[in-house]
Amino acid sequence: MPRTALNAVSRSTFATVLLGAVAACSSSGEQVYTRQNQAASALATMVMEAEAQSPAKVDKIYAAENELHAACAPLREMASRRMAGEWVGLDTRLVAYTSLDRCESETQRVEDFIRFDNPTVARTYLSPVYAPSARK
Repeated sequence: MPRTALNAVSRSTFATVLLGAVAACSSSGEQVYTRQNQAASALATMVMEAEAQSPAKVDKIYAAENELHAACAPLREMASRRMAGEWVGLDTRLVAYTSLDRCESETQRVEDFIRFDNPTVARTYLSPVYAPSARK
């Protein structure tokens, strides 16, 4: 097979696999985005309460928030662009897809922190049961 034909087949196969992975990312990505958004809202509430009641906790809460935002930045960027009606290219989708595991893991860590530190806020903001995504 000439090299150009092999390249065409390889590119076609790669594009098909890549588009399938990105499409699969959509529903699990939305679930992870929703959970991390709920966790970020819970942390914001915890900051307001801690500033009034326990200022020593504020730095821990901000650190958790910063870690969550860093881990989920690609997913948050893609969601923000989609909500603004902007076109989201394949490169942005791929970066968001590859960040899902890290974002989901950090979201779980933050949810555990919230449940331990402030069960009342956890009951208000977080889903009652953690169900890891079936992406794998």
